[in-house]
Amino acid sequence: MRGADGFNSTIRRQVAVADDPRPGNYMCWLATVPFGHPRMTKGYAAHYWGRGQRFGLADIGHGRAYWWGTKNIPAGASGSRRLGKEQIAGLFAGWADEVQEAIRGTPEDTIVSITAQDRPFLQRWGTGRMTLLGDAAHPMLVSLGQGAALAIEDAVVLAEHLKEATELPSALRGYEDQRRPRTEALVAAARALSETEQLEGPFASRMRDLYFRFAPLSKFTSQNEAVLTWPPLG
Repeated sequence: MRGADGFNSTIRRQVAVADDPRPGNYMCWLATVPFGHPRMTKGYAAHYWGRGQRFGLADIGHGRAYWWGTKNIPAGASGSRRLGKEQIAGLFAGWADEVQEAIRGTPEDTIVSITAQDRPFLQRWGTGRMTLLGDAAHPMLVSLGQGAALAIEDAVVLAEHLKEATELPSALRGYEDQRRPRTEALVAAARALSETEQLEGPFASRMRDLYFRFAPLSKFTSQNEAVLTWPPLG
């Protein structure tokens, strides 16, 4: 049995002791919308940071854009803290013109609202002829944007282990052993980056902004390569 049933995986609860979601302490809103703006050239992708909130805007082709926004919420607050379009727009009043226009141009009923959360990393993904992959195995916060990518990687590695397997449980344990180090590292990295991006205090957020303004590009390039390059280049 393969468990790829997402963040609230039923099969995960059968494999391991049920664990509670681990809050990220912020809300996310996201949407895709027909959108054009002089600043949004072909392939445009931008990340706007504030204090305790962020906004992302990307050209996805054919005259459409994908956007997402975040806002810190008190620890323990739940997804019931949903906001209407006008309230979301109010959070980003005074931000870049393209940010405000993207929100204004989005039909309210197409905006998806989610609570940022992950789960403690699971060291055992399966038993016998059962295993997990994707968000069922290693749900992560959104900051690295690698949730779907890791699920695809899982599927590739699983297929390789099953291709010539003569003993299924051993093949599944081999897949799990190969995938745990990378996925555990990226779950932790996503949480660490998320905490940095969502900094709200004036001093901490200012120090963050100065670091990203003046740190050498080579540092960020090497960090991105570690996340985006798979399998690792020899």
